[in-house]
Amino acid sequence: MASAVTTVQQSLRTESSGLTIKSVAAKLQPEASVEPANSMSERKHGVLQSKIFTDSDLTALSRTNLAVTVYDPNGNTLYLSRKDAHEFSKNRSRQVRLVGHGSNAELVGRAPIYAASNHKLIGYTQVTDNLSEYHATTQNLIWIFIVMTMITIFGATLLGYFLAAFLLRPMRKIKQTINAVNDDPQTDSRVPDLKRNDELSDLAVVFNDMLDQMQRYITQQQQFVEDVSHELRTPVAIIQGHMELLNRWARMIHKSYPNH
Repeated sequence: MASAVTTVQQSLRTESSGLTIKSVAAKLQPEASVEPANSMSERKHGVLQSKIFTDSDLTALSRTNLAVTVYDPNGNTLYLSRKDAHEFSKNRSRQVRLVGHGSNAELVGRAPIYAASNHKLIGYTQVTDNLSEYHATTQNLIWIFIVMTMITIFGATLLGYFLAAFLLRPMRKIKQTINAVNDDPQTDSRVPDLKRNDELSDLAVVFNDMLDQMQRYITQQQQFVEDVSHELRTPVAIIQGHMELLNRWARMIHKSYPNH
């Protein structure tokens, strides 16, 4: 915006005798055919309108989002490249400000034009940028951000799913081993080697050691019961034999002495 205002000022400041419709058009629109306006009202509504700038220094002014307006010292319109809805105001120095909000925001730059030879005020310029390119870029960036966010969320979800499946695979093997032990406490099922170097591998090793120790306890308990049964078998048999012998003696005495 500031460069566009400066370009117009530098292009017109050589007109020391004052600005006219023809002189402004010759500077800003060299190849345009200039037809003078019939009245001041035509000038105020922009008699000379074109979208073509051929001078290399004025290439930036040919953008469709810029509206260039030149006024004489009295505020009469000498040149209008495109329709400009902003009211003219006289400024003693160059001024660029933002007008409006949101998608209706526009940049308006105003500056006086002084003749280079005698520094006399010969007119004013007003350049308006409707920021269409800025708004379009902003919208594109918003859509890109939304799409990238959705892609990121989708990618993160997939990554989280596969990562969770990879991390929980050892837990499934441990669970299978626990279910096998619940079905048969004497099973030889153990958690397979996880081939990992993390806490889950350590947990699997500790769990297998616990199962081995529990299996040893069960085996020792069974061996103890068998040993006790074997050790108690002979005394019990002797006692049983004595009891049977006493029972026979009692029957014999009863037969021999029926009255006693």
